[in-house]
Amino acid sequence: MVEFKPFTKIDKASKEFIDPVVLSYVMLKQKIIAVNKRAKLVNCLNHLKNKSVEVLKQNSILYVVMKSIGSKWTIRSIIAGTLIIAMVYETKDGVQLIGGLAYNTLSKEIYPKNPVVKYSVGVIPIDALPDNIKVYIEESLREKREEKPPYIWVNKVLYDLYIEKILTDKGAYMYVLLGRDKFEHRYAVKIPREKTVDGKPLAVNTNTNALNEVLKGIINSLEVYSATRDSIRKGLASKGYDEYYADQLILYRKYILRPRAIIMLRTSFSDEEYLESPPIILEDYANLGDLDTKIKSKPLDQRELAFLAVRLAGALALVHINHFIHMDIKPQNILLIEDGAEPYGYAPLLGDFVGLPHVFDSIIELKKSTPEYADPIALVRGRASYNYDVYSLGITLFYAATGKKLKSRILLNLLTLKNIYGTPVPLRVFLVENPELVQYARKLEALYHEYNSKKHKMPVETFVTQLLSIIEDYDREQIKIIDKALPSRLANIIKKSIILNETDRYQDSVSIWLDLLNSIKELGYTNLIPS
Repeated sequence: MVEFKPFTKIDKASKEFIDPVVLSYVMLKQKIIAVNKRAKLVNCLNHLKNKSVEVLKQNSILYVVMKSIGSKWTIRSIIAGTLIIAMVYETKDGVQLIGGLAYNTLSKEIYPKNPVVKYSVGVIPIDALPDNIKVYIEESLREKREEKPPYIWVNKVLYDLYIEKILTDKGAYMYVLLGRDKFEHRYAVKIPREKTVDGKPLAVNTNTNALNEVLKGIINSLEVYSATRDSIRKGLASKGYDEYYADQLILYRKYILRPRAIIMLRTSFSDEEYLESPPIILEDYANLGDLDTKIKSKPLDQRELAFLAVRLAGALALVHINHFIHMDIKPQNILLIEDGAEPYGYAPLLGDFVGLPHVFDSIIELKKSTPEYADPIALVRGRASYNYDVYSLGITLFYAATGKKLKSRILLNLLTLKNIYGTPVPLRVFLVENPELVQYARKLEALYHEYNSKKHKMPVETFVTQLLSIIEDYDREQIKIIDKALPSRLANIIKKSIILNETDRYQDSVSIWLDLLNSIKELGYTNLIPS
């Protein structure tokens, strides 16, 4: 029977299930969705499988009663996803089989004959189940989860590293786990996903290019970290800056998160190879979490903001003079690692260089964006340059100083992703949370529709000008809060970095870094400058 498998503790769970009190409770709590439907057994089981998988996503399970035509036998079961948690088989003659025996009767005796059956189905939230049944449901879900990546690697050894736990399985390209070597040193162990979150093959059963593209960004970050004084001088000169700054800028390499090791035994993996010896990237473990978590706890004061800003701007300057664009600067990609030599006891590391593009003409096609931190106008145009990163850094620093995000900019990006890129976005949820933006959203949506209908007639610059005219008043009021959080010199640097007109913005991170250095000296915070 390919549709379902028995839970490993089906016998114990079924003994609890046949208790009349438990069975009555289950029947009372169910929401009936089908009564006495007729179908061939195989068709019935396929329908139940699809429905069970669907309701499990809403943390619910199925209670199923199946009978033969004429009711010679009856099977009652609790199903979670593709697992049968409990099952009871009863006949008119009083025969009762539970657990594994009931499952074997169904799969080996009834299933091969594929008879027509009658079945009724109820849906029950897991939280509404009796505790003595719920405990088995929860255990079965853990078992099912642990059969798959990344859970299958936890408490096991990969390449002499003991995997302690999962740090995150939410990344678009990578699972991140915590690993420990025999010397008790801990590392972030990144493993490329078998598929990206949008379902495209990545590490398993794919061509070599998919995995190589992801790893290329990681390797490029190593190139940035390995920059020499001579290469930094050449990079500065190529952008028209004084080579003198190379001696200072080289100190900012420590704020680049780079790989400690890359292990990839092959360019494409079968399912079995992936589970046994997956490709891994070893990086420093950010034992203090990320910047987003820190800001949510409390925004930074002006002194700590200056400390953070100059380090991030310097690290990003190294990225830019090496002819790379990061494209995804945001608080979640800025990791914090304990460092007693730093004024605040930690060093911020610029991370997530997956897909870091290498450019020589300073203009590239826009490939990815996070609505909260993407440059809205670059997103509309579909192209980005170094000042795209400057904008993302500025918005990150704005958030770090105020604890606030620029909602008007987020709205623009959500509407652009929806109307120009055709990307599903949580626009309705955003507007429910921010009802003051509904009037702007309606006006903007109408303009996007007009632009799409006249795509070959309305110049993009005209479209951009009209977009900005709708939100400029609200936008201006939002930005003012930075003036209350920071001294004017620091506030003005951040405001210049997030100007929507990119020609008025800092053109790369070297220029914002230099302005930050001067401001920090004027504020008397010279001891915050790396030396």
